[in-house]
Amino acid sequence: MFRLFFFFVTMLLPLGSLLSHPLDSVTGAEDLLKALSLDEKIGQLFIVGAYSNTEDARLEGQTEDPKIYVERMIAKAHIGGAIFKMRWDPKSLHDYIQELGKQSAIPLLTLQDLEWGLNQRHATALRFPRNMTLGAIQDESLIYELGREIGREARLVGINCNLAPCVDVNSNPQNPVIGDRSFGDNPEKVARRGCAFARGLQEEGVAACAKHFPGHGDTAQDSHSHLPTISRTYEELKTCDLVPFQALSEEVMMMMTAHIVVPTLDPQPGQPATFSRKITHNLLKKEMGFSGLVISDDLLMKAISERATPEEAALGTFQAGCDLILSSRDIEREIQSIKDAVKGGTIREADINAKVLKILKLKLWIRQNRDPAPEVLDEASLFPEKAKILKANLYSSAITVKNKFNLPAPTLIIQIGGTQPALFCDEMHLPSIFLNPEPTPQELGEALSAISKASSVLITFFDMRPKSNAWGVNITRRATDAWTLKKPILDFLQEVRATKKPYGFVSFVSPYIKQFLHDDEPICFAFEDDPDAQKAAAHVILGTIKAEGELPIR
Repeated sequence: MFRLFFFFVTMLLPLGSLLSHPLDSVTGAEDLLKALSLDEKIGQLFIVGAYSNTEDARLEGQTEDPKIYVERMIAKAHIGGAIFKMRWDPKSLHDYIQELGKQSAIPLLTLQDLEWGLNQRHATALRFPRNMTLGAIQDESLIYELGREIGREARLVGINCNLAPCVDVNSNPQNPVIGDRSFGDNPEKVARRGCAFARGLQEEGVAACAKHFPGHGDTAQDSHSHLPTISRTYEELKTCDLVPFQALSEEVMMMMTAHIVVPTLDPQPGQPATFSRKITHNLLKKEMGFSGLVISDDLLMKAISERATPEEAALGTFQAGCDLILSSRDIEREIQSIKDAVKGGTIREADINAKVLKILKLKLWIRQNRDPAPEVLDEASLFPEKAKILKANLYSSAITVKNKFNLPAPTLIIQIGGTQPALFCDEMHLPSIFLNPEPTPQELGEALSAISKASSVLITFFDMRPKSNAWGVNITRRATDAWTLKKPILDFLQEVRATKKPYGFVSFVSPYIKQFLHDDEPICFAFEDDPDAQKAAAHVILGTIKAEGELPIR
């Protein structure tokens, strides 16, 4: 009955609005809210974690069969949605979402982290550039088109909320959790690129989510395992970290809180932003005027799970101002804690109503602005030729060159890190020698001997830990050890410089590697080792295309 009512109300929605936020123009949610019981309303606040297999579920402490658990949460807890975590493939996800949709009386929010597209959770999917690479691109319309393409792919598999873009300003080169997930260290440029990406997503009817408020860029700890502290003044936060969030506040559907302590904004010792009313309600909602949905970061992360019981996490998140509680440890216990708080007068039902009203508005917006996923997924339609062309254009447009190359023939390529053979070497049609990131004296001696026979040297940097994929899929956190040069390599570079032969560098890792090089040395930044990035870098060095990118970091 509720599903039919939901569909009827959707047909009455207006097509546009002059109000400040897209959700402000959505009508009909008030009537839907009246049809819900208190239990149903509380359930709407929760997003359950869904896994494709028991192995992944157990990694995060879920001992029950993951599909049975999700189905029970839909039937008994009336959850608002599901986040599809860790490893998936497009077809099985599509089929599963179709199945879950039939089980829920109230349409579900279906969430996934797709910062660089489906590949972040689907190893066989097309891998688009990460944000740091996009930060080098000067044509922001390409980033908008990327947002649209990722939105199109998400829509086809059934995802209606993408937990992206990440708009943290990466002001700390040693950041282990953000790094290349950031568009760079310039807040205005991060804001513009985040807006372009979000607009593209939402043009396809997929809700965008700016994260991680109030900014996770200036930390040297990972909140998956620690509770980081951001020691910035209010002025520093206002002119840097908060800039992108303010820029997106009038259009992005959702914002995600960060599990970080920011004493300047909330002096309570050890208070994560996710639990802070001063940060979430007072700053984000009141001062910055964000009227979309606020979603917590994953409550399974150790920054929270090691410091709060499920009940404390749910109540803290709710009372801070979050509208959606993400990936809880024990939803049934947490729901009961909210119900008990209502009975005890700690939480007003009116506060629950205000949050659920926004959730229903988002669900109506999704229904209004997107075509439903096809009943049968044609996997060939997921990654058409135009998507592959867009991907190649993005990598090519990001290539950035600092200082002029002069490489008289014969040139020898020294490949440091990565896997062999590198496509770049094949594209250059030049001989190459591979060096491990921590080479033996014999390996270094052989490389120097080969250099003595060449007229110039081209040194390439690839991932210094190429086999370290997290969870077994292509979602490695690109922490500093992926691009840090160890002493044997630094000593080797000094010996290359001492030969007085012309040389240059090509980097397929984080641009922060520049801290190990000299300011006047020629270097081509390709940012990633994707085949399209390697091809584009080769064409730039060969002079067949021009480098158009600008370095996204100082």
